[in-house]
Formats: sequence, structure tokens, C-alpha cells
Amino acid sequence: MPRNTKRVASAASVAEDADPILRALMSLSEEELTAKIVVPFIELVHPGRIEYTHSSDEAGRDIVSFGRDVLGRPHVLCVQVKARAVSHGARAFGEVFNVSTSAKLQGVTREEGTICIPNEVWYLTSYPFPEWKRRQVSALLQQMDAKNVKFIPGGEFAVLVREKLPEIASALVAHTHPNLVAFVSALSRHHEGRAFGLTFDRQLEEFYVTAAISSATALVKDAIAGGVKLSDLREIKEIPLLRLVHLDELHRPLRDLRQLVKTRLPLHASKLNFTRIVPDIQVDSGSISGEAINAIEEAYTALGGMRPRRPSKTNSRESPSDEKLQRLLGQTLLSVEFTHKTNAAFRALVRSTRALIASCPPVLVENSPAVRNAVVGVRELDEVVRQATTMKLVGNSPAVRNAVVGARELDEVVRQATTMKLAPPGLPRDTGSERVEIIRVKVPQPERLLDLFRVLVIDGPAGCGKTTLLKTLAMRLAGLGRKVAYLSCAELTPEARKCSLVELMNRFGRSPDGPSNVQSETVLVVDGLDEAAFDVSPHIEEAQGVFANIVVSCRTAYSTNLRSVFPAIGLSPFTDSERAEFFEKWFRMKPDLVKRAAGLVAEYPDLNLHTRLPLIATILVALLENGIEPKTRSDIYSMRLDLLLSRWDKSRGVRRFEVDKPEAKRRFLRQVAYKMHSQPKRTRLITLEDLQAAYESSLGRWGYDQKFQDVLHDLVISSGVLAEERADVFSLGHLTFQEHLAGEYLASLMSG
Repeated sequence: MPRNTKRVASAASVAEDADPILRALMSLSEEELTAKIVVPFIELVHPGRIEYTHSSDEAGRDIVSFGRDVLGRPHVLCVQVKARAVSHGARAFGEVFNVSTSAKLQGVTREEGTICIPNEVWYLTSYPFPEWKRRQVSALLQQMDAKNVKFIPGGEFAVLVREKLPEIASALVAHTHPNLVAFVSALSRHHEGRAFGLTFDRQLEEFYVTAAISSATALVKDAIAGGVKLSDLREIKEIPLLRLVHLDELHRPLRDLRQLVKTRLPLHASKLNFTRIVPDIQVDSGSISGEAINAIEEAYTALGGMRPRRPSKTNSRESPSDEKLQRLLGQTLLSVEFTHKTNAAFRALVRSTRALIASCPPVLVENSPAVRNAVVGVRELDEVVRQATTMKLVGNSPAVRNAVVGARELDEVVRQATTMKLAPPGLPRDTGSERVEIIRVKVPQPERLLDLFRVLVIDGPAGCGKTTLLKTLAMRLAGLGRKVAYLSCAELTPEARKCSLVELMNRFGRSPDGPSNVQSETVLVVDGLDEAAFDVSPHIEEAQGVFANIVVSCRTAYSTNLRSVFPAIGLSPFTDSERAEFFEKWFRMKPDLVKRAAGLVAEYPDLNLHTRLPLIATILVALLENGIEPKTRSDIYSMRLDLLLSRWDKSRGVRRFEVDKPEAKRRFLRQVAYKMHSQPKRTRLITLEDLQAAYESSLGRWGYDQKFQDVLHDLVISSGVLAEERADVFSLGHLTFQEHLAGEYLASLMSG
């Protein structure tokens, strides 16, 4: 093998299991590396005019950027780009030293022929230069650094590309590594395309609109607007005197005893079960301490004016007078009224939460602490209001004069907050919608969600884009070279209940690194918690320390303990501008359909409301592509079924159905949907055996006259209404389709 080939092979073997971005950089030619990666990087970190030039000691072209330094002064940067391995030998690395320092000291020749002396020089190679190699040439590296010449090997540059150029890094990796290509390909396809009435599966990136996370709790919305008020809580306690003044303290002066009573009184108030606020306690300590001193003096009088003696180490036995005093005072109870200043503490919490909301940025970039603080603040305020409705005092308190936010008052608060259409001053508002959101933050780089919390629950109604966001997150992480695994809960089978989360991932999940390579650096993306055959919540709680991050999605209506353990963030519906962007991306080559979609949502209020959910907006555009114009959400679902079961093919003159009986198929599908939806544990999956049982039950004699396999073929292959999730296991696609058909089934029963 020629010497140069050995050098490249050696470098490649070192990076064989390294960062995928590094491997991608190594695959580029010098021209590609310069044009696609290095120049965009320089434009970002050292903005200014760029020229191509060369130094006196080398024929190749260098990059010279005429920008400014941190003080705003003119600064010239020269970058020498090499797409080859660098040896650590003294002679070979000496060439690197000579070429780079020569450019710094003697200058480089500009395009017009003049010599330019740069302020700083980078020697950048796309190949790795590990630490053991750096130690071999440490003296030369120190000399280069002293001359303001930086040696940037491929490993260091790969990290910079990942941090500074995430879009380029993602594209770079996704298109150069087979495992990543397969992973991204599996997640990027909109598999429900056939169920939406499309002739092919589209790519998510073709129509993906930047997601926005939100917090829109009704109680917090009303609280920050001043609509929730907490009463101060008052309680009366009977406190034994000897719990305020101990027997061995009675020898002290009365003024000291009075101060002891004042100090210890608040310690006997009940502890309130609030997570965030600690109300001040108000008590008439002056009068209570006076009562205590009077009782003590009366006891002295009953004993003939004798006061207890000072305890000593040599004589610890109680005197007869001490025993009598203990009997007298031990029967003395002080009736004490405590006032917990919950109102003031609550108002302070509302003010601090309002400040956190006001400082929350509208876009999540490198500002995760501000977003995190606002999310936590809203969550804690919501918990306080809820706790105030059910709060009970600890211990055996005889009386509580005022309850905090009675149940009737809370019902009124929820009712008003739910129907309130005007946002409080200074709060973000969802343009064009009656929905008011406490926090709304756009997430152009989904990987930034990992900076918020180690475990995060993505909440939202059906069709709000949870799966799309999680798939996009997983693809971007893979593209950035991060270790990531994706688990769809719909794939889980009941017998896997006893498996750990890692075992579930290995059996049912996807990862570009292979199922057995889950590590502590892995980000686990768990989609559709509510679609699992069993509750996966305990598995996630137990595994929170196993993964670097866990991001899990579930429907808002789904009850899970994860919300009380980890932060939950909602997904915001489309604003007017985001929905318009979606229409434009979907119909990129059909401006007439963009205009028609906009016209429909403007004309029909029901469409305007419901197409703020990405799912409904997607069905609308699919129907428009097939020449169908719905007017309501019910129309959308009903027309979708009409389209898939018959009208779609008939409109094109296509004959591919084995059994052309759309009404019979619809009756069968209603039965299937109701069967799945009415299970004690609602499921979205049905076996082939149960499917055939529903077929025979719903279609009777007509069903016997037809071949079940022909009807199944029509619904799975020809129309895509049924999706085969795995061998002999089927679903109706998105859960909202199942809900609609189950509703049709109940409506048919009611109508006779």
C-alpha cells in the first residue's frame, strides 16, 4: 500500500466509530469541504467580505475573511483548509507549522496581487488528530498558538459544526451514512398519506411548520388576571401551656418566659400542604403570652408563692413543689387563634409568576433558563390553586373558620377562565383565535427542548402535531450525530408489560446505532403514551436515570402520573400565519388551492376553528386536492371516508376494489371502531381474528356472501382506511379517525 494511502487508512480507522459528523466531513473533497461547510462557518463566526487567495509557501487557495474583532476593530482571518490526514511526525507536522506560520508572518497574496498580513490564521483539517498525536507535537503547537495560529483538527471542527451549523450538520450526516438514512427515512415519511386520501406518502419536511410549545391552564390564566382570590385561613388550637414553656424553664424571669411563649407559638400552627408558598402566620402573641404568665403566677400562688428551683447537674430529682406545679400547669390549655396569611403569599406568587411570563422569550434558542423558569412558574401556580381547593390541616385541629377557595367558587373560576376570551394585559395572544395562552414559545430547533428538562412530557389534544414534532426531534438529533432512539407506544404488545424501558426499546424501537446500543448518552423519544397496550408511565419513571433525556408525548385527556412527576408542556395550535404557511408549503406549486383553502377557513367559522389543529388542516388540503370542499369538521371526517371508500377512484375512472360496497364497508368500520374504543382499556390496535369477528357481526348474511379477505384487501391496500401495523395486527390510522367512526356507530344506534 502506498505511504499516503496508509496514512489515510490509519486516520479513517481511528475515526471509524467516532462522531458521524466527523466521518461525514472526512468523506468530502477539499472543494466540497470549503464551499459547503467552512465558508458558511466563517460567515457565521467572522462575518465580513471573503476572498480566495494563497500563501507564498503553498499553491493551494486559502480563505481570507475581512471582518472585525470583539472590539469592533478591523480583523483579517486566514483559513487554510485541508481534506487530508495530518501526521504527528516531526517532519510531516513541521510542514503544517511552516505553511501556517508563513501565512501569518509573510502574508498571503490577495486576488488583485497585493500582500495581506492576517491577524489570525487557522489551519483546518477534516481528519482527526487525537490527543496522543497532539502530545507528540506539543512544542510546535505552542509556538503556533503564540503566533496566533490555530490548528483545528476534524474532531474539534465537527463539534463546532454541530453547535453552530445544526441545519448543515443534520443534512450532512443524514445523506452520508446508511444507518442514519434508514432511520430518517422511516421517520420522515408521512405514513398516513393513504388514509388522508393521498396517492403517495409525503415527507414531513415538505409541510412541517415550526412547532410552538404552550401553557394554557385555565386556573393560571384567571389567577394572573386577578380572578382567583384565596382567603386567609384561620384556625383555633388548644395548646397545653407546658408545650410553650417547659418545666425546667420556669425558674427564669417572667419576661423571659413571655418571650419564649411568643417565639414558640407559631411553631404550633398547622402546616399547609402548599408546594410553592409558605404563608406568614399571624397570632396575638401578646395576649396569649399574657394568659400564659397569668396561669404561671396563679400556680405560684397556689403553691404559697414558691418558685421552682434552678436545675443542677448534682441534683436532678424533682422537688415536691415541682411535681405539684407540673400537675397544675399540665392541665392548663391556651386557646390560640392562628391566621395563615395565604392571601398575601398567593398574591406574591402571582406577581412573581407574571414576571416570569413577561420575561419568557417568544422563540426557544439559547435562552432555555428563561423558558424553563416560566414553565415551572406556571405549573407551580396551577398546583397551588388546585391544592387550595382540597387543603386539609395536619393533625387534629378542632376548627377551621374559613376554607380556602371553596368548591363552588372553584367551579365558577374554571367556568369563567374557560370562557374568557380576552387576555390579561401584557400576555401573549394567539392571533386570530379565541384561545389565550399563558406562554407560547416557537421551537425552530426541536433539540433545544432537551435543554429545558431531562424528562419532558409533550401534551396536547388529538391531531395537534405531537408525533410530527417527536419524529422531527428524533431525525434532527440523528442528523446532529446525537445518540437517539425512537419508540412508538402503539407497537407495544400486552405481554411486554414486564419488560424494562430499555428492553422495550430494544424490542420495539428504532435507533440509527442499532437496538442493543442504548447508552447513557442516548435520548429516548417515546411517542403516544396513550396508545400503548399497558401503562408505560412506571417504566419511564424507573428509567429516568438510564437515558440522557426522555421526551414522551401523550394526549391531554390521558391520565398519567408522569405529569405530577415531570414537567408537561402543551403544543400550541396553528395561528393564522402558521396555518397559511402550512397551506403554502403543501400546495407549493398550486397557488389556486392555497387561495381556496384560505377562502374556506375565512368563510366557515367551524373550519376556521378546527383547522388550527394540524391533523384537520391536513385532511382539508387532502380533500381539496381531490376536488372536495367540506364546510365543517364533521364534513371533513365524513367526506374523507367517502373519498377513500369509493369517490376517490370513481372520480378518476379507476377500478381496483374487489368489493364495491362503500356503505357496507363503512358499517363494518363503525363496528370495528366501537369494538376497539369500548374496551376497558381503550386500544387502537385490533387482531385479524377480532377483525373477522366484527365483520361477521356487523354485516350478517351479506358478509357471508363476500370474501372477508377481499374486503380486507380493499380497506388495507386499495383505500388505506385500515393500516396493518404488523403481521395480522391492524389500526384505523390516527386515533381521531377511530373516535369519529365510533361516534357514527353510536349515532346509528340512537337513530334506530
